[in-house]
Amino acid sequence: MLKIESRDISYEGCKTPSEKRKIEHFSAYELCKDMLFSYFGIENPVFEKTPNGKPFIDNGIAFFSISHTKNRVYCAVSDKNIGIDAEFLSGRCDEKIQKFANRFFAEKEIEFIEKEGFSEKAFFEIWTKKEAYIKLKDLTLADIKKIDTAKLHIRTYTDGKYTVSIAEE
Repeated sequence: MLKIESRDISYEGCKTPSEKRKIEHFSAYELCKDMLFSYFGIENPVFEKTPNGKPFIDNGIAFFSISHTKNRVYCAVSDKNIGIDAEFLSGRCDEKIQKFANRFFAEKEIEFIEKEGFSEKAFFEIWTKKEAYIKLKDLTLADIKKIDTAKLHIRTYTDGKYTVSIAEE
């Protein structure tokens, strides 16, 4: 069983990037709490973190993953280990995408992005898969170059102006 939900958030009154991150963090955990209650009947979950920073609840029946990006938070809950990542699509397409891909992506991933004209959408399709897999396996960003998404089955979709990827065991 896998359920994914999102909520739009407002940064009204926020003056700094730090304040915005706090709103995103709080909103993501509120969505997670609501989903854990709705789908698993878990009230007042106690959130913990692994040494790598992956949040979890120690109950053996429910797994979750959260992601937040510009004006939206996502949460996935499941009875199996999962990872979710989302990125906002601003529509840019520039040489920074190519440089970043060359630095962190495998050869087939670069070929995919190149075929798509180094578009932001193609870039984030790969990037969100990598981050979702990192969350699934409790890895760190230092492992990102080692992950070849061409060899993994990770679902990706576009939700309006957001690219979302879900990795599950």
